Amino acid sequence: MTPSRAFPLPEKQGGPGVPNSTGCARTGPGRRSLQPSLGFLLFLLALILPASGCTLKRIAVLSTAEIVEDAFAAFNEEEDLVIAESAAASNLKLLEGLLKSEPNHRGLLLLAARGFGSYAFAFVEEKAPGRARRLYIRGRNYGLRLLRLHGFSPPAHLDDFRRAVRKLGPRELPALFWTAYNWANWINLNQTSPRALANLPRAVAMMKRVVAVDETYFYGGAHVFLGSYFGARPKIAGGDVAAAKRHFDRALELSGGKFLAHWVFYARYYAVPAQKKDIYVKLLKKVTQAPAGILPSERLANIVARGRAERMLGEVDEYF
Repeated sequence: MTPSRAFPLPEKQGGPGVPNSTGCARTGPGRRSLQPSLGFLLFLLALILPASGCTLKRIAVLSTAEIVEDAFAAFNEEEDLVIAESAAASNLKLLEGLLKSEPNHRGLLLLAARGFGSYAFAFVEEKAPGRARRLYIRGRNYGLRLLRLHGFSPPAHLDDFRRAVRKLGPRELPALFWTAYNWANWINLNQTSPRALANLPRAVAMMKRVVAVDETYFYGGAHVFLGSYFGARPKIAGGDVAAAKRHFDRALELSGGKFLAHWVFYARYYAVPAQKKDIYVKLLKKVTQAPAGILPSERLANIVARGRAERMLGEVDEYF
C-alpha cells in the first residue's frame, strides 16, 4: 500500500569516534585509509580490544556492516533487474548473518526491515503472493525489534497502541515507517483475513505519526500510504477519494515527482476509485515516459515502477 524502495540505505549511526549501537567506536570518515598499515592497526587492536570487551570477530562484523550499508546504496542505483534480483536474496542473507553476531545493530536492523519489504514488493509480490506475505512479516519483525531497542513495546489494546505511537519522535522515525510499510503490505495481501485486517489501524496510526513528525521522510512516502488507504476503502468504511488525492498531491510535491512509484499508486488508488480513466492513463504515461535516471539514487526503484506502470496500462479495461 506504500511505495517501495529497492534496498534503501539507512542513515549511518554516530559520527567520527562516536559509539555505534554495539558500543564500539567508529573510526570516522577516514576508516578506509591504510595509513598507518592495516597490519599494525590489527596488532594494536588485538592488544587493546580484549580489555575493552570487543573481539576481533566483532570488529570484523562491524566493518563488514558498514561495507554492506555502502553496497546497498550502489544496489539502489542498479539498472538491470536480473542482476538486482539475483543479488538481492544473497544480500539479505548476509544481513541476517551479520545480525546473528550483532543482533542489536540498529543500522542492520533498519536495513533488514527495508530490504525484506522492498525485495518482496519489487520481485515477489506479483509472482508469488504467499511468499511475499512471509517476507513482509519478516521485514515487519525486524522493524519491531528496532523499535523495541528504542524503548517501544507495542501494546495489545489499540487505544494504548495509538497513545504509545504518538510518543515516538525523529529518532524512531525510520523504524516506524518501515515497520508500518511491511505491516500494511502484509495486510494488503491478506484481505480475506479478519485477523490481518484488525491490524490495519495500527499501521495507519504509525504512518500518521510519520507525517506528524516529518512528512518529508522517504520522499513523502507516508502520504502515499495514506492516499492508498483512503482510496482503497469503500466510502462506508472511511474511504475518501478527495482525501486520497490530497495525500498523493502532497507526496508528489515533496518528491518533486521524481520517485515514480508515487504516480503508480496515484493511478491505482485515486483514478480507479474515482473512475477517471483519462487521469489513470495520464499518470501512468508520466511513469513510462520518464527517463530512468530522473532520480539516480533510486534508479532501481524507478525501473520497477516503470514496469508496473506498463502492466497497469495494459489492464486499463479491467478497471474502467
